[in-house]
Formats: sequence, C-alpha cells, structure tokens
Amino acid sequence: MTTPQGTAGTREYYQERGWAEEDGEIVEATLFGTKEDGPLRRGAFEASMARVRAALADAGPSLRLLELGCGGHPETRILDLCGHYTGIDFSEQGLLVAAQSLTDHDLDAALVQGDICSLPLVDAAFDAVYSAHVLYHVADEPSQRAAFEEVVRVLRPGGVAVLIVANPRPLLFPGRIAKRLVADTPVISDVANRLRPPPPIPFKPLTIGTMRGFLAPHGDVRVLTAGIPTVAFNQRVTEYGGVGRRLWQGIHWLETEHPQAAARLGNYVQITFTKRG
Repeated sequence: MTTPQGTAGTREYYQERGWAEEDGEIVEATLFGTKEDGPLRRGAFEASMARVRAALADAGPSLRLLELGCGGHPETRILDLCGHYTGIDFSEQGLLVAAQSLTDHDLDAALVQGDICSLPLVDAAFDAVYSAHVLYHVADEPSQRAAFEEVVRVLRPGGVAVLIVANPRPLLFPGRIAKRLVADTPVISDVANRLRPPPPIPFKPLTIGTMRGFLAPHGDVRVLTAGIPTVAFNQRVTEYGGVGRRLWQGIHWLETEHPQAAARLGNYVQITFTKRG
C-alpha cells in the first residue's frame, strides 16, 4: 500500500511505537490518555459522547457506519447504533488490536487497511462517518482537504459525519494560540522546529473556518465543543481540590450547558456535517 506523504509520519509512528506496549501499557494511552478520571471529567465526557450519538442518530437506525482512523481503539460507545461497522486505519498493528477489542461485541463488522486521504471504498456507501482525533495528525493542508473530500464522497446523500478535531485558536488558551501562530508562519516555524524536540506525531490543526470551508459546499455544518482542556491540562490538573477543582467545575459547566459557545474557547471541537440530498 502506498501512503500519501501527508500521512506518512503518523503511519510510521503507529507502526513502530503507538500500539506497542512499554512498561505494560500501550504507548498511545500513556502519551495521550487520561491519568485521573473524576466525576467532573466523566460528566463532561459523557455529555460530549451524548452529542456525538445524537448527531449520528440523525442519519437513521441501524447505520452503515465508517470510522476513520480507528487504530487499536474503535469507538465502542457508538457500536449499538450500527447495523454494520467498518473501521479503517493504515496501521496493521492497530487493526490487530482493534480486532481483539471488537470480539466482545455482537456486531457485523469489517476492518480495512487503508489511508483516510484515499479511501479504498465506493461512493455513497455509508450512512454515517465518525472520526476522532485523527484528521489533525495529517501533516499538511492539501492532504487534510483530500481526507475531508473522501468523507463527503463515501457518505450517501442525507448521511452524517461527526469529526472530532483540534481547534488551533482556543480563546481560553492564549499560549496555544501563540504556538500555532508560530508553527503556521513559515520562516519562524523553521527556526522554532530546530530549537525544540519534534512531537511524537505530526500535529497540524486547521482553523475551524478552513474545515468548515471544505464541507459547506456539500451540505450543512455545525460546530460544538468536544473538549476544552489540552492533553497536558487533562493529565496534570486534578479536579479533587484547590484551583484545579474550580477550573474543572468551570469546564464542566461550559461543556455541558453551553456547548456551542464553548467551541471557540477550547482545544477540541465536534464538526457535524450533513450531506446535501
């Protein structure tokens, strides 16, 4: 299989390290997983997953659903919505882990090796497409555009895509905005890249407006929050006391009570796209 240049770095990481075990834990979970799982965190996550499920359910019952970049962790919390589930990923190792996780579910399912920028799937084959924390690891904008175009292509008219992506301009995190402005400025970013260690995988979040622009010509687009904190904040700030608890209470309130307003404030958003009939 030939891998487009935009996804080559991410594929290499997951083939060589991401789904491997180090010290008894999957590397992916160690780098990006939650270290503390308290009630405020769980409440915000459950509200986010409820929004995902509600959006997918709009595509109808017994969905033919495609998950892009399922890796070793297919989203099992949406499987009950599926009549048939297809997971696609370019990592052979990730698909082996995914196959094991699906054995506990009585489901008509298929796992396919392929690249999200050039899907080996026919047009209009799915009622729904889901992808979480995948698209912004495609290393360049043209490749990400190709991935968005593939989402549109494989959806049937009236179908729904739910895409969890990063927001490069989170208004509550000015430091993150500054870092992205540096990263997106060609000459300055070259200097910065020489002065700092490279990230484990490519990280190229596009602006919400850019992503909306890819999809809007083909249907309706809605943007809600999918998570205000950064990975580092989530892993390092406790909700069990002091300032951390106050911060998590505010995050919980914003995410559960004002998901549309919170979309511009935080680091991750849910883009829901309904393809025009």
